[in-house]
Amino acid sequence: MGSFGNAGTRTKRVFKTFVQVNVSANEHLHYFITVLGATPLFSLSCEHKTLWSAQNLGPPAMNYDRIWPLLPTEADSNDDEYVFMVLFFAATKYTLRLERHDANHQVLEVVEDIDYESNFHGDKFREFFTVTTQ
Repeated sequence: MGSFGNAGTRTKRVFKTFVQVNVSANEHLHYFITVLGATPLFSLSCEHKTLWSAQNLGPPAMNYDRIWPLLPTEADSNDDEYVFMVLFFAATKYTLRLERHDANHQVLEVVEDIDYESNFHGDKFREFFTVTTQ
């Protein structure tokens, strides 16, 4: 368990800082995000752009899931650094589960399974990891 901000805790069950995705064989990453509290604020960005955020995944919800790359243009670099960011303005807990899947959507590995919690509205956390594509 690690801490962040004024009141934040981070509980890691699985955390790999590097994942290789064979997009030419239709492998992909599947993000599952669970949120407790009011309006969630989170995003996934690479070195070049924000890929998606809670705001463009539809109305506020408790559970989100998103496949990456959803479109071939989302994989814009073969070796990229990504950051998953959570803000605690209204939500109090986020759970991130990230899985690598094959072309048939079968789980190849769990890359991340982490809880982020805080009851301090000014807290935020950035999770960095590297994705290599081929």
